[in-house]
Amino acid sequence: MESPPLWALAQNFQQKAKGNSSPLFNWNSLKYFFLIKNWLFPILTKLFMFQGFSQILFLLNFSIIPFVKVYIHFVWSTKNRVPHLNSKELRVKVWNHIRENAQKKEIFVDFINGYSDHCHCLISLGVDQTIEKTVQLLKGESSFWINKNKLTKEKFEWQDEYFAVSVSESMLDKTRYYIKNQEEHHQKKTFQDEYDEFMAKYGFQKFKG
Repeated sequence: MESPPLWALAQNFQQKAKGNSSPLFNWNSLKYFFLIKNWLFPILTKLFMFQGFSQILFLLNFSIIPFVKVYIHFVWSTKNRVPHLNSKELRVKVWNHIRENAQKKEIFVDFINGYSDHCHCLISLGVDQTIEKTVQLLKGESSFWINKNKLTKEKFEWQDEYFAVSVSESMLDKTRYYIKNQEEHHQKKTFQDEYDEFMAKYGFQKFKG
């Protein structure tokens, strides 16, 4: 069945509006809507079968609000695992800066900590944020800031590679606790031990070029 022309729908809508006091049927307001949206009508009439007012009201609701909750546990090390961050005071300063910089870039850092040669970061990704771009922004800016302020004796760099694993809602507190206790954790284990555990736990494989 062929859909009626849009002008007929508008006219029918106007007639109904005259006998209805509801704001929804206020023609004086809606006529401007039809004028503004007029250029869209040829496209929309080809995409949709207008059979009533519910289809017309579709035009009033263009905004889509996404609800996203994706937590990622990031781990990255210093270049060649050199223990540049060799004091707790320095580490705290770096972690705080990464958090502050992330906030400016609208990256939500839930928890951050680490040790002399690596960093752990729990991040809730936004709807338009990717893993690659997020870690690039945090690593790149923080290494620049460390060198600019001469916080290490030698040139500071982060390793190019990194871990990134998703964290379920039920595991958030456990992950936060794990990151929080990095200082104590690495009194007993090296980062290499932790690295090997991650590789085994999440099934990562190291490929040689």
